[in-house]
Amino acid sequence: GGEVIPASGNHTWGGWVETTPAQPGVAGEETLYCTVCDEVLETREVEAKRFPDVNDPSQWYYEGVYYCASKGYITGTDKGEFNPNGKLTREQFVVILARVAGADLTQYTESPFADVVVKDSTMWYAPSVIWAYENEFVNGVGDGSKFGVGQNMTREQLATMFFRYAKANGVNVEAKADLSDFADAAKVGSWAKEACEWAVEAGLIGSTSTTAKTLAPQMTVTRAQAAKIFMSYDAFAEA
Repeated sequence: GGEVIPASGNHTWGGWVETTPAQPGVAGEETLYCTVCDEVLETREVEAKRFPDVNDPSQWYYEGVYYCASKGYITGTDKGEFNPNGKLTREQFVVILARVAGADLTQYTESPFADVVVKDSTMWYAPSVIWAYENEFVNGVGDGSKFGVGQNMTREQLATMFFRYAKANGVNVEAKADLSDFADAAKVGSWAKEACEWAVEAGLIGSTSTTAKTLAPQMTVTRAQAAKIFMSYDAFAEA
């Protein structure tokens, strides 16, 4: 077998590959391989992504934020901050989901929604929206003609999209929680009930209150909550 020596005698440089993810406060490592013989040509340290507004390990979302940052799921704002209390919009969610899926978005060029235009360069999320729609993870709002760009994600919407995504990826979604323990269980939309039962059982969402069991299905999701939920989803899917 032996080692493959490129015919030209020269190595062909590939792209940098993350071999050890950077963790909060701990540098990771990137490696450069030859695309022909796989020999390691160079390694370098990668500094962990640091957000000035997520700097206290005791913050309940700290681990989730840096987990998602190290995976490339959620990037910072244009100011380099994470903005944990910022609301998560519908289009932001599907962009993150497409990154989690490692989706090839190049083929998604035909938009079914009046408020999503692929050829408008400001709509950087358009291919992700079309990908999520064509894979039946998301639907439009109202009569379905619009995606609902700019609308904030609610907890029951997020549970529903994750539920569809998990099923499509062969994740076992049979186990469901009994929502009757939650004081506001009746507020869950009938269309979201099964997904919320699964999301609670899977550990994606739980009570929003420490005093009474509250599901808050219509509460909007913050970026910090989203980071924690995406980390929880990976843990559930890989279990």
